[in-house]
Amino acid sequence: MERMSRIQWLARLRALTSSGNSPDGFDIKRLAAPALTVLVGALLLVVFQHLSRSVDYKSVMHALRVMTPVAWAGGARSAPPR
Repeated sequence: MERMSRIQWLARLRALTSSGNSPDGFDIKRLAAPALTVLVGALLLVVFQHLSRSVDYKSVMHALRVMTPVAWAGGARSAPPR
């Protein structure tokens, strides 16, 4: 079995995927965008699921409840004592 060069491999791939050669040809361009969308969506789900496991929501809510209105507005952080 001989090794194909990159050019030969691309030529064969184009021949298989071009829809112009045959009416029932496989068009990779029509498949690439939806496949990429599904892949990115799945990766985002995995990442957000992992992140949500590591967040302690009770402590976050407690920290948000004790924040002052100035801190909510993004104003003076903790001022040094005088």
